[in-house]
Amino acid sequence: MMNFVPILQTQPFPPVAGSPGVSQGVYGERGNLELVAADPGAGFWVFWFNGDDSEHHAGAKRGHWSGGLHIPTPEKVDAVRISQVPFGPDFLEVLTRSGGTLHRWYWTPEQGFLDGGHLGQGTMTDPAPLVHTEDALHTVVCSRNGTITHLASEVTRYPELSWRPLAALDTADNVTSLDLAPDPDEPGALVAAVVAGGRLRLYQYDGRAWRGLGGPGGQWHTAKVIVRDGAIHLVGLEASRAVRMLTTVDGGLTWTGGPVLPDGRCESASAAWSSLSGGCIEIITRSGTQLRHHRWNPVDGSLAQVVPDPICSTVWLQSTDTPVHRYAAAPAEPPH
Repeated sequence: MMNFVPILQTQPFPPVAGSPGVSQGVYGERGNLELVAADPGAGFWVFWFNGDDSEHHAGAKRGHWSGGLHIPTPEKVDAVRISQVPFGPDFLEVLTRSGGTLHRWYWTPEQGFLDGGHLGQGTMTDPAPLVHTEDALHTVVCSRNGTITHLASEVTRYPELSWRPLAALDTADNVTSLDLAPDPDEPGALVAAVVAGGRLRLYQYDGRAWRGLGGPGGQWHTAKVIVRDGAIHLVGLEASRAVRMLTTVDGGLTWTGGPVLPDGRCESASAAWSSLSGGCIEIITRSGTQLRHHRWNPVDGSLAQVVPDPICSTVWLQSTDTPVHRYAAAPAEPPH
């Protein structure tokens, strides 16, 4: 039997566009990061970050990003979001926005990506990710008339979902950003971040109704919200295109400033909590067709660059003929 000696190869990420999404999954020794980004033409790319402690000489090198898997779509994608869910079990959920249409895709370990169908039409901004509570999936959308609606689906027949409007959070003009996060300390609770007319507002859902929490002030373009250990953390793009980080203190809604990525080159930003490096917030930013990866610790305020700019794929290959980036067939519709 021939023994293969793995070859370490580094290649640039393929060009990307739009608003990316990032989340920590359950795969790998410590939970790899999952990253999705739109292709400038059509479809979207999927990457993963190897968070393992040990080196396995297969796939992404430890502490680096994988090659990309391109998922074709019928239309150009403007934004992508990804979420790890326990249902399936351990499927990945992806939402894409193409124009005013939201589309759901989901990944299974056996079948790869499957087409989950349209989630809705007439949306006016990039989607919030799908987040899960014990028995449901949730997201928030904004219609053409500015109504921001909480959508939910039970998961009794997962992966088949049936979405219904649960409540209206608010009505606003010039909505540029929506985000949604679970509160790990309060089962069933959610926090939403809405940027409208440059103003960032937060809302809290206690499992029964929504209430407004106000916001931190300033001029915002987009904002991601993370709830952890009794605190609310924000990672957002200011009108100046600097990336701003804020966190609440003392269990209230008093905000303290975190670090800033001030270069003004960022066109979009995504963020997610991860357990890597003892617990941190992973930040992915896009400038032009390239992505960057930083890690923010809101406890000590530190901000670190995780891999050299811009992000590249560093992978172990069996031969120099093995492609770093791959192209998948069009996702099939799931059997009914």
